[in-house]
Amino acid sequence: MGSGLTFRCECGFEYEMLLGGGMYDFYVYCGMPAICETCSEFSVSNYYDRDVKCEKCNGRLMYYHIEKSLSLPPKDIRLKGFEWGGSEIVLYFTDYKCPKCKNYRMQIDASNDICWD
Repeated sequence: MGSGLTFRCECGFEYEMLLGGGMYDFYVYCGMPAICETCSEFSVSNYYDRDVKCEKCNGRLMYYHIEKSLSLPPKDIRLKGFEWGGSEIVLYFTDYKCPKCKNYRMQIDASNDICWD
């Protein structure tokens, strides 16, 4: 079952997304937040598809849960905003690099967290 979360920054950037996968596609699809290395386009892309590229410029995508340069270390690793695959894929409640202002002020807002399938 996937989750719906919002990434929100002090600069006004906001992006609502559906993460993970559903009942019928969870083994081939895992939507995760990513940013293009070339044009800084923010998107939700299939983490399981290693050949996926930026839809805007065809650049390489960097996933927020992998690239250490896209987030500050979490203050408490027990506080997880999203977890998929039994802690294989984790987004922590921490500060992430915003694609708009480039500052580490973007955070997960799980106040309207939804589950989808």
